[in-house]
Amino acid sequence: MTDLQIVASNELPLQDFTDERIEARLFPVAKFCDAAMGIVRAGVAQRHHVHDRPDKGDEVIFVYGGRFRVRGDFPGSDRVFDVSTEGPVYISVPAGMACSLENLGTEPVRFFSVFSPRFEPGEIRYVEAL
Repeated sequence: MTDLQIVASNELPLQDFTDERIEARLFPVAKFCDAAMGIVRAGVAQRHHVHDRPDKGDEVIFVYGGRFRVRGDFPGSDRVFDVSTEGPVYISVPAGMACSLENLGTEPVRFFSVFSPRFEPGEIRYVEAL
């Protein structure tokens, strides 16, 4: 039997994308997913990246609010959305899609990502945006 796991968000490592560090091992007892918390400061953008996931897993991103641009692309297709919201936004990123978040506002953009199945180190590849 697995114990109930409660993780206070203030105890989790917050990833500041000024240092380009992407990790996800926040839920060590979970067998089906992993998660990451991040912040994109004003005027900063994540490097455009793709998760090379052999098991075709997805990433779901919950952005808590702010003014930001999300870019997602497959070869031959480029999608760019500028978002300004007071409430949470849900973004689904399928395996193999390159993506990035760029902060267009003056306040930090905070987000929580869930990877299913579990995130594996080394699956991130940085790419140029289309």
